[in-house]
Amino acid sequence: MVEKLSPVGFSGFWVGDKLKWAGAGTLALAVLAACGAPHMTASSKAVSPRPAPAKVAPSIAPSAMIFSTPRDAVAALYRLPSIPVTPADKQRFFSVDMAAALIKDSDRDDEVGVANDGDYRYDAQDFRIAGLHMEAVGVGGEAGTIRVAFRNFGKPQTVSYDLCRRRPGDWRIRDVVTPSGGSLRKLLGLPAGAQSKDC
Repeated sequence: MVEKLSPVGFSGFWVGDKLKWAGAGTLALAVLAACGAPHMTASSKAVSPRPAPAKVAPSIAPSAMIFSTPRDAVAALYRLPSIPVTPADKQRFFSVDMAAALIKDSDRDDEVGVANDGDYRYDAQDFRIAGLHMEAVGVGGEAGTIRVAFRNFGKPQTVSYDLCRRRPGDWRIRDVVTPSGGSLRKLLGLPAGAQSKDC
């Protein structure tokens, strides 16, 4: 089954350190607030502006979020403005060993890591995405595969995701396979996903 990923009628915007999704009316209020206008509530009463939050790397994946299907996990990854950056976000989306390897890879002082030299979701550093759709090509028991197809600057691309299931039904990404780089697990020096014991 092929499903298109498009939050119709909704837009993403940052409020403090959190990404929010909202309809047009709420988005307009957020834009006014960001431009220095007094914060407006649903009743349109002006209130004093909120103090500026401390500058920290935003956590974009609440730890309470549960992905009940493989497609839910991959769709949530594609809704993010960028690949997961913080250790908590990497742990939220990826299997235990994959998250640990991604965290270690991003902590390298000497050079850019293999997993953050571009956006593995699109297999590119620069992208203009159109026609993104997801297809579950194998889901059953403790494992699942989701194929994501799209056009980047008009060129057809496909990225595959191998997922594993934690109990009670919480799915994590175990590998990302791209056309140019192959298996992200292999690039990070991890064994094949099927050999991984911890999801």
